[in-house]
Amino acid sequence: MFYEINNLRENGFVCNYKGLDIDRIIAKSQVYNFDSDICILETQQSNVKHKDLIKISQEQYLAKKEEIETKINKNKPISAEEKIAELEKAVAELSVVLAGGVN
Repeated sequence: MFYEINNLRENGFVCNYKGLDIDRIIAKSQVYNFDSDICILETQQSNVKHKDLIKISQEQYLAKKEEIETKINKNKPISAEEKIAELEKAVAELSVVLAGGVN
């Protein structure tokens, strides 16, 4: 079963899995969006009821997972090597513009 857990954190820190047995969660299936205070995951449990626990389909899980991971990767800081490469490219482009304007 796939679930979305809303209002995941209590007091902003401790995750509350709303009655799901964490030992029955499929390893590495959890995807967290702390900005929205949600978690999506797959578990071996099927009949857990809680107002903040929503059953979702595998398709919904995969779509939400991709959305969250894209957001995480978009906000991920770039490495020093990537930043240097970007700056070198910008300097090269600026040099071409300046050289063309000097004539």
